[in-house]
Amino acid sequence: MTTQELMNELSDEQYLSLPRLGWVFTFEAPQTVEVLSHQQTQDILERYGYDYSAFPVSDNKTYFCETRNRMQDMRLGADPRILIRPLGNRKSETVKYQVTIEKPSTAQINGTDADVLDHTRNLIVAFDTKTDKDYGSVNPITFAKEGNGMSAEDRKFTLDFEAMYNRIKQNILSRNLYDWTLAQVHKWNVVRWRTAGGMFFVPDDYTPQLDQLMKVYDDIGAGALLKRIPILNSEESRRDVAHSFDFEMEQQINTLNDELDALIQRGRSEGTLPQAMLRNRVQKYDTILSDAGMYEKILKGRTDLVTSAINVVKDKTQQILDNRFHGITAELSPTEQKKLERAKRREEREARKAAELTKDKNPDFTVTFKPETVAPF
Repeated sequence: MTTQELMNELSDEQYLSLPRLGWVFTFEAPQTVEVLSHQQTQDILERYGYDYSAFPVSDNKTYFCETRNRMQDMRLGADPRILIRPLGNRKSETVKYQVTIEKPSTAQINGTDADVLDHTRNLIVAFDTKTDKDYGSVNPITFAKEGNGMSAEDRKFTLDFEAMYNRIKQNILSRNLYDWTLAQVHKWNVVRWRTAGGMFFVPDDYTPQLDQLMKVYDDIGAGALLKRIPILNSEESRRDVAHSFDFEMEQQINTLNDELDALIQRGRSEGTLPQAMLRNRVQKYDTILSDAGMYEKILKGRTDLVTSAINVVKDKTQQILDNRFHGITAELSPTEQKKLERAKRREEREARKAAELTKDKNPDFTVTFKPETVAPF
């Protein structure tokens, strides 16, 4: 009996009980999930032990922009056609769209009638971020039109736009679920199974977390989908995992080297670098080393070169942090200095309170505070 025939004879339970290296999985968070309210989402996440405060909820400006997208999709096939196009920069305090009516027309071109499209500006739709933030009871969306005021069709458009906005902002956006899921799976030491992304390998140690996430997706429904395939412990599977691991680590190491080169260039130019930033980078390297270590038992020593390459970057960063790198001084940022000063003042206040309490209990007790000499930063 061949291996394939033997595998075909196994039940699902027997198959899943075979020794595994891990899982390959993918997930989909399509627009159809946007029927899910924020409260429903919170209930599902908390049912399986997740902290809903970590779920990325979009702001009202994002919902305004999404309203424009949906209104545009609905009206591209209208007669006359309606275009809703951005004006200016979406990052500005006020986001604006121009509503334009597109009608077929004719024009004289080189003395001959030719078919053209005539565009008539109709409305300006605006969302004011400051109004939305400071005056929650005031509508941040406004509609303006030049000329003799709004027609019945204009009023219908404004009512449809506001109704769409108020309806969709009650629910999550698909990108919210996608971003939240991506944040969860990147806590599991995943590597990309496909170089183009979209599929991930996760070591078997994280099976409980994957099971938990699958239950969330099952409850969400509405087209949300998380699929997985067990990767059995075989030589061929190890080669596949090794290929994914090598690609992932190569990308990360190249990025780390480029970032370190830019950091050193900045340090040499300015003469200093913030200690907090350097400490954060060392912690980041430690996290990557930990991730690589997870694959040690799977890849049997293949992680040695990766560990060595990351340690080179880490050691050089540590040298800068310890002021052992020529031409660059690691120093506290103004924010860190103020934080330390506040902590010192707090300690002094607590010491005085403790001394006063002791003096109240023992009138003969005296304490003298000496001014400390603090080395300059």
